[in-house]
Amino acid sequence: MHHDISLLPHLLPDHSKGTAASHLTTSISQSGFSTPTSGSRSAFLGTSVGQATLTLVSHLENPEASLYEPDALQGCVELLNGALQVALKDDGDIPEDGCEVLYGRAGFLYALLHLRSAAKSTKADPSEVNAIMPLVSDQAIKAIVDDIVNRGRIGAQHYQEDLADGSQAPKLMWVWHGKRYLGGAHGVAGILQMLLQSPPEIIKPYFPLIYDTVEWLISLQGPDGNWPHVASTHPSRQAEQELVEWCHGAPSMVILLSRLICHPTSPPSTLASSAKSSLQKGAQCVYKRGLLRKGVGLCHGVAGSIYALLDASHTLDNSESKTWIERAMYLAVRATEWEALVRDGEMRMPDRPYSLYEGLGGMCCAWAAVLGGVDNVPRGMVGYADLEV
Repeated sequence: MHHDISLLPHLLPDHSKGTAASHLTTSISQSGFSTPTSGSRSAFLGTSVGQATLTLVSHLENPEASLYEPDALQGCVELLNGALQVALKDDGDIPEDGCEVLYGRAGFLYALLHLRSAAKSTKADPSEVNAIMPLVSDQAIKAIVDDIVNRGRIGAQHYQEDLADGSQAPKLMWVWHGKRYLGGAHGVAGILQMLLQSPPEIIKPYFPLIYDTVEWLISLQGPDGNWPHVASTHPSRQAEQELVEWCHGAPSMVILLSRLICHPTSPPSTLASSAKSSLQKGAQCVYKRGLLRKGVGLCHGVAGSIYALLDASHTLDNSESKTWIERAMYLAVRATEWEALVRDGEMRMPDRPYSLYEGLGGMCCAWAAVLGGVDNVPRGMVGYADLEV
């Protein structure tokens, strides 16, 4: 699913949404639905949860022109209900595993938050909305948030035990396939991003844990503005910081810090100050190294870099200085040369060259977001940082 351009419908103008919905229907008919059997495989981007969520969102946003039969909509509701149940179950010997964005519980939290946003403003039939509301209620959102945080607490305890030099572990830590990743796709930054997009009243008890963990992330930033992609058990040793991608590296950290600084619940002033300084260093790193060789997609391509710079612009630019939107525009223009860059061997052709998170689909979203940024209409990274709190 994370390679599928069927995530595009909610970005499009109204006259194009019918075509997009038709493509979504085709995508579903070709790949089929499968209810997740594990919380570690329940995310919006990497499983059928995404298709079910978008089907319901598409219907809620334009019920009068909906292409979906009642049975299909009910099937989507049942799939998400099943996913909610398995996401809250223990499914392995490592409690802190399976919470990341791309495939796990944080990605499922995104699905519920996205659906909740659509359900709040819909003109769909009340009976249809009532069938969806238990999925997006405060109770359901809180259950997933509590579960993710509790697993993070256990992970932090395990990390503290593994630290070789007596350093202090953060209050929250998760793992993915045995590694303590830090970035957006599989790691701490992505999970915190989803928590900070949840209703403030639900995450209020956890702000101290979130703030502590963000402070710890800031402490890991290297002199060049980048971050290591995994948490080391020997923090005093210099960790590798070679990856500058949304999935691993500075882009997802910049997006997280921007969300933290701009959050309706303002962080403590000392944290806000250090976060702003860290964001500036991270954004500078993204600008210098963000024309990536792996393609133009969101995950490990130029589009992810552009979204990071757009978030930096939203947080740092003002009426007198447009530094970061101009830098996002520069990378966006360079990305229009992708065919020549591939031909000259300066950029790779991704395995799925037209997909959202690997290829041109994601770059199209980033180009649209740059145009929105020029008009002071901020758009967060699609499928990740595009939810209003």
